[in-house]
Amino acid sequence: MRSAGIGIEADVIVSRRRFVFDRSFEPRDNGFMKSSDSRRGLPSRWAGVGAKLPPALENLAGPSGGVVELPVDLAWSGDRSFDLADPVQRYLYHVTVLTSAVTREHYTSWLNAGLLRGDWSRLRLPRPLREIWQEHFPELGPG
Repeated sequence: MRSAGIGIEADVIVSRRRFVFDRSFEPRDNGFMKSSDSRRGLPSRWAGVGAKLPPALENLAGPSGGVVELPVDLAWSGDRSFDLADPVQRYLYHVTVLTSAVTREHYTSWLNAGLLRGDWSRLRLPRPLREIWQEHFPELGPG
């Protein structure tokens, strides 16, 4: 029994299609893309964060305990409520606020200086973000 392009012989299906590779292409350098435009690439996601930080760590007057519900503009995906007494939830809370905040008010209203100082060394943050914070607040020290 034969079908268009496929032969069935002894219960084995054999394809009759042949792929012909065109080897006339020119080799490419698959390294980093180079732009003909002399302008720099896109700015870092963290550009401008330093300007939004408060002048002193003590200005971070957010909640220090209890169950906190973040607004949608900070936590738009997943849980928005965090129990700050639970170290795992507090970790997620800090990472969410630190990576999602876009205004100084986000930082001053939702972060607490004492809690942040105590948890700072355990937080897994993007390196550029950590560097900006530690440059602005040397008292946080190296993470």
